Amino acid sequence: FNDNMFARLAPLTETDVRNTFKTAFETWADVDCGDARSPFFVEQAAATTPTSKAEFVYDEPNESVVVARTSAEWGALPNHDPTALAFTLLWHDKNTGEILDVDMELNTGAGKFADCVRGCSNRMMVDLGNTITHEAGHLLGLGHTTVRGATMTTTAIGAETEKRTLETDDKN
Repeated sequence: FNDNMFARLAPLTETDVRNTFKTAFETWADVDCGDARSPFFVEQAAATTPTSKAEFVYDEPNESVVVARTSAEWGALPNHDPTALAFTLLWHDKNTGEILDVDMELNTGAGKFADCVRGCSNRMMVDLGNTITHEAGHLLGLGHTTVRGATMTTTAIGAETEKRTLETDDKN
């Protein structure tokens, strides 16, 4: 997580945010892949990082970052739709498919992130769990689907929480 992450997602606490990420990734890890292995391993660093750069540099150590961006920061970045809630950047080896680095950015200008299971009071609130579960799918290399109701559909409406769980299309 970037140093500014938790302040920009207030009133959610650091514990709330870390638990939301943990739950979202566990949702994907619980998918039965037909063997005894978990499909991946994710570990959160206990500390934060001062970097806010979402980038991959060959032949250098890279860290995957999660950044909450203000509306102004979001608008200054290339290819960042101002209406998008989040953007996951994935770098991979085109020959092997190996994922080399992944960074996740949240657009705090598109709505106020909250835990909408507890209830969201207005249309500008966005469920963080819903968003992170969807973005975790991208982190795993999945694209969007046109199957209605799937977690990996392209849109989220307001305070919806349905993308916290996976549908058959997502699991397949």
